[in-house]
Amino acid sequence: MGIEKNFSADTHHIQQLDLRLWREFQEGLSSLLDISISLYDSRGTLLMPSSRQTCLCDAVKSIETGYESCRDTTSRAIAQVLDKSKTYIYKCHTNQYIFAIPVFLDADRSYVIIGGQSFLSGNEVKDFYEGSAPHFFDEARLQDLKGAIKTIPPKSIFTLSGIVNNLTVPFLKSIYNLSVGGRGHLTSDEERVRLKGFYELEQIYKSLAPVLDRDELYETILNKSSELVRAEKGSLMILDNKNSVLSVKASKGMDRTVADGLKIKIGEGISGFIAAKGLPVIVRDIETDIPSRKNNPKYRTKSFISIPLKLDSRVIGVLNVADKISGEIFSEDDLHLLLSFANYASIALERGAYYSMSEELKML
Repeated sequence: MGIEKNFSADTHHIQQLDLRLWREFQEGLSSLLDISISLYDSRGTLLMPSSRQTCLCDAVKSIETGYESCRDTTSRAIAQVLDKSKTYIYKCHTNQYIFAIPVFLDADRSYVIIGGQSFLSGNEVKDFYEGSAPHFFDEARLQDLKGAIKTIPPKSIFTLSGIVNNLTVPFLKSIYNLSVGGRGHLTSDEERVRLKGFYELEQIYKSLAPVLDRDELYETILNKSSELVRAEKGSLMILDNKNSVLSVKASKGMDRTVADGLKIKIGEGISGFIAAKGLPVIVRDIETDIPSRKNNPKYRTKSFISIPLKLDSRVIGVLNVADKISGEIFSEDDLHLLLSFANYASIALERGAYYSMSEELKML
């Protein structure tokens, strides 16, 4: 018996969300952040179990008393987070820290994202060994599980919950509006385009998750974003906080020598403005929208999109795309798809930076 047994119990709620889209997104985000993430409805029914649940949690839930404790703790967290309408971070009976994030789709439907399941410090692990663990396991079983115990820095649970909130809530709302609320406002052609975009995002998330090398990651992010909106040209610029300068890390349709030598200060030019303000820009006709600028002859069309890559409120780079393959101007749907992708790409870049740092430390 376990909470997972309720996976298909609530068909009413499942019909209101495209859970196939959500499943791929949830698994990709869990893999990227290396934490457990699962989705519940407002009644505590598990709609999508985590694919990264720890061996420790599995072991605890396999015992009747452990399962009951997990279920009761989760039910109380769901009730509290929906009542307070804000993220709730709590410690479960095994001393692991968990976050609960409310998602309100309309007056009748709300969901809760549960994630984390990590120890914050050695003290919590020690307390678990000496406190609740002996109630669940004998010494031999406990020794087997020690390798499955995961610890993270104390502040990370707050950072992770913020990242998950910023990515998952808009995504859930989007697929809900698409499958339910949006049908009355979108034509069949518009709906097909929007759905196609979401399916492409799903594939991009899956392709981005395993990439750790920074240079490969830069190229992958630019190529995937260009494919997403059918752009012929683009650039990915990363911010050097020490010098307040943007430099090109990947380019498409540009002279590589020129791109490599390009440095833009914060506040200068369009990319510098995007980095300074942290706001996206979609330009349909550069000569009309920005009268002071004339279209560069290198560009076939006058339309482009520039968006900031951000972690919480911190800008880490700028993504630019131009020249739609069809010759059309970029649309609001293009902008929304890129913004959804940018959130995910920012996390991948940060993770790639940590990975490169750890590899350099290993070499030292």
